[in-house]
Amino acid sequence: MSGGKKHQDWDRECKVYIGGLRNDANKYDIEDAFSDYGKVLNVWIAQRPPGFGFILFEDPRDARDSVKKLDGTKICGNRVKVEMATGRQSRSRSRSRSRSPQRSRSWTSKHDRRSDRRIRDRSWDSSGRRSREDS
Repeated sequence: MSGGKKHQDWDRECKVYIGGLRNDANKYDIEDAFSDYGKVLNVWIAQRPPGFGFILFEDPRDARDSVKKLDGTKICGNRVKVEMATGRQSRSRSRSRSRSPQRSRSWTSKHDRRSDRRIRDRSWDSSGRRSREDS
């Protein structure tokens, strides 16, 4: 297998997505399963979050053959989804996970005010109840 390029830069015609992997799946087992369909140039397995990866073939025909033959089969102990990588999922997912700065700042400032109040207010006892003595 060759290194170098990030999986985002791989040729989409030769790039296959695999989903539904177990957390302990490794690139050698994946390469072994896919190499029956053609020369595998690279394998990338996600760590955070785990459960998916990408395989780069030398020839786009081999990539398509692997999708036809391996989709729905068991690899590394799990039934997997195998399809040609499109690139659309990662872009839309990153947009949906973003937060507006205003929302984030608002939560942080409220959280900080609560913490500051607890530090300034010495009339709370260790159990979280208000003590009866006056300061």
